[in-house]
Amino acid sequence: MVAQRHAIQSTMPKVWDFNMPEKAIECLESIIEKNPAKTEAHFRLGKYCLLSGRMSCAEERFEASPVREKYGKEIANLYWSVAEKELANNERNSLNFFQKINKNK
Repeated sequence: MVAQRHAIQSTMPKVWDFNMPEKAIECLESIIEKNPAKTEAHFRLGKYCLLSGRMSCAEERFEASPVREKYGKEIANLYWSVAEKELANNERNSLNFFQKINKNK
């Protein structure tokens, strides 16, 4: 498990801090293409998509059963963070995110 995580991280430049989201998405898509079973790569891709405003991409990655089972709490926390930010701007979008939190708990 640790070796797999290291393998994913070692194939990417230092983009995990969201300074280069497009490059991170590109690298994660490449990793997933080579090994579609890597749940961590799906989770991280969903995270990057969510935080860069690509909702359909994020939902697609988070909906996979193994991803939700393994990262459900983290996904709920991500939706919570985005929902709080959206609450200040757009109440309707915020409600959508809060509904997704319950789905991923």
